[in-house]
Formats: sequence, C-alpha cells, structure tokens
Amino acid sequence: MAVLFKRHSSLLFGIAKRILRSDSEAEDAVQQIFLDVFRSIHQFDPEKGTFKTWLLMFTYHRTFNSRRSQIANRFFDTDPLEEGFAGSSLADKRCSTTENSILVAQVLKSLQPRQRRTIELIYYEGLTAEEVSSKTGESVRVVRHNLYRGLDKLRKAFRTEASKPRSKGE
Repeated sequence: MAVLFKRHSSLLFGIAKRILRSDSEAEDAVQQIFLDVFRSIHQFDPEKGTFKTWLLMFTYHRTFNSRRSQIANRFFDTDPLEEGFAGSSLADKRCSTTENSILVAQVLKSLQPRQRRTIELIYYEGLTAEEVSSKTGESVRVVRHNLYRGLDKLRKAFRTEASKPRSKGE
C-alpha cells in the first residue's frame, strides 16, 4: 500500500481537488480512497485494464459520490443574492438597474467590513467559502458566519426599503 500511495497519491489528490474544490476535502477523499482500495482490491480485474486505470475510475466515482453527498447535505449551499430579496424593492420592476445598483451599494456600506468583504468575494468574485477563508485568513466557519449575518442584514434592509410607500413621482 505504501508503494501504491507514493506512486499514485499526487495524481489522485489532483483529481479530487478539482472535483471537490478544497484541499482538505481532497486529502480526506484520497485517504478514504486508499482505504477503500485496500478493502476492494479483489474487485480489480487485470483483464479489463491496468491497475492505474481501475484506480482512476475508482477515484472518480468515490470523489463524485463525496461531492454529491456534500451537495445533498447543503455543504456548498448559499442563496443566490437576488433570490433573497424576492418581493423587495431590488426585485421591483419599477426600479431601474441604476437605482438597484445604488441601493445595493448603500446597503453594502452599512454592513460590517468583514461581512461586506465576504459577500463581495463570494457573490462578485465567485469564490467558495474555503477560497475566501484562505484569502482572508479566517476559518471557513467564520466566513460562513459573516456571509449569513451579512445576508440577513441585507434582506432586512431591502424589506424595509420595500415597505416604504412610494411617492407619485417614483
């Protein structure tokens, strides 16, 4: 097993990292894959292909199963920014894009700097919580806390804006 691990672990790690998009999750997956390979080695049939091919297929299947499990458990789940404001003035068709942009900018300025930075990195730059964590030096848990608190404040701010009566000129 040590020889197999030494020979193939970096390749498997690269595959797992691309699929799971997280170093720590990829490391865990590779460890689990080698344990599962040890338990399932009797399934390998050299007539169907090489060991490396079998190992790669084993890795793809296990890693995609892990990703599906994480998605099912809402590990990657965040609400799209626009969905959180349904029924608010942001979603109101009477507002122009410019007005919405100004409103979003004003509300973002009212957030704590860490919450604003987290929301901007996730929604504007498309980073994951893990990527934001490595970029900011905060733990993933703190990043998610900042994200959820910031989104909650945004939702409340837009609900308040939506409930304000409009004058006839608006």
